[in-house]
Amino acid sequence: MIVLSWLQSESSRWKTFVANRVSEIQSILPSEVWNHIRGKENLAHCASRGILPSELKSHSLWWAGPSWLYENNIDYSNQHSFCEDALIEERKKTTYAVGIVPLELSIIDKYSPFAKLLRIVAWCFRFLHNAKSPSNKTKGFLTTLEIKCARMRS
Repeated sequence: MIVLSWLQSESSRWKTFVANRVSEIQSILPSEVWNHIRGKENLAHCASRGILPSELKSHSLWWAGPSWLYENNIDYSNQHSFCEDALIEERKKTTYAVGIVPLELSIIDKYSPFAKLLRIVAWCFRFLHNAKSPSNKTKGFLTTLEIKCARMRS
């Protein structure tokens, strides 16, 4: 019953192992052609339950299949419904990951060494100074005074 329910639903619902096999089977035969066979009428049931070769030789179910297979009109109306609990194990689970990202990143958190932070702030102040007064641009390495000013302003 479980395999039949796999075959009669979308293969993407199942974990990868089952989904791959269901998809392959569905590409060969549509799900509408699959039906349930009771264990007593299933010829595979004979071999899988340890029947002896001497018994298998004369076993009519093994060689001929169930009697209803030879009928012209097979009644499928008494098909069983599926037990959802048995299907849960192979059902694909959907997991969502959610992360919280702060809107404002602190400049101190981004540049942990304090000395590096002071140099970055000093460069920012130099850029502002040079943008405000292009005729009096400061060039070269940062000076000690610029770093001290950055420390006082930040």
